Amino acid sequence: MDAYKGNENKVLRLLLNLINGLKILWDKRRVHRDLKPDNILIKPNGQPVIIDLGIVRALDENSLTLTEQLNGPCTPIYAAPEQIKNRKYSIDVRTDFFTLGIIATELILGKHPFSVDVTNAGMSIVDNILNERYKLEYDGICLSNDLKNIITRLLKPEPYQRIRTYNQLEEEILKILKGDK
Repeated sequence: MDAYKGNENKVLRLLLNLINGLKILWDKRRVHRDLKPDNILIKPNGQPVIIDLGIVRALDENSLTLTEQLNGPCTPIYAAPEQIKNRKYSIDVRTDFFTLGIIATELILGKHPFSVDVTNAGMSIVDNILNERYKLEYDGICLSNDLKNIITRLLKPEPYQRIRTYNQLEEEILKILKGDK
C-alpha cells in the first residue's frame, strides 16, 4: 500500500486496470460487492487480480439473502450505504464504484477516507459512511482538484448521484492522466 501513497498517477492507472477487470462482471450484470484491498492482489508487473467472488450479486436473479436483515452481505468498512442498509434493489455497478472511490483515496492518503482519525468526526468508519463524513486529505497529502471531483461523485450516498457507467469513469480518469482537465 505504501508504494501508492501520494502517487495519484499510479493509483489512477491501477484503478483503470481494476475497472478493466471488473467489466467482465459488470457486462454480465454482476456486482462484486466485496471489493477491498485484501481482495485485490498485485502481480510483480503491477497488474491487479481481483479475488473472492463469494458474494457477487447477479442483478437479474432473485437474491438469496433476506431482505429483513439489517445489513446486507459486505465488508462494512468498504461497503456502499445501500449495502450497509441492505437496500438490495439499489445495488448495481455504482455500488462497486463507491468502493473503488474508497480504495483509490485510501491508497493515496495511506488512510481510509471515512476513518475517524481522518474525519475527526463520527463513531466509526461505518457511521461516517452512512453520514457522508469523509476527507480527501490527510497527513499533508491532498488529492488534486480533478481527482477530488471524481472521488466526490463516486462517494455520493445514493447510487443515482454517482458516475453512471464504467465508460464515463474511465473517460474521467484518462482525462486526468492525459492532463486534459
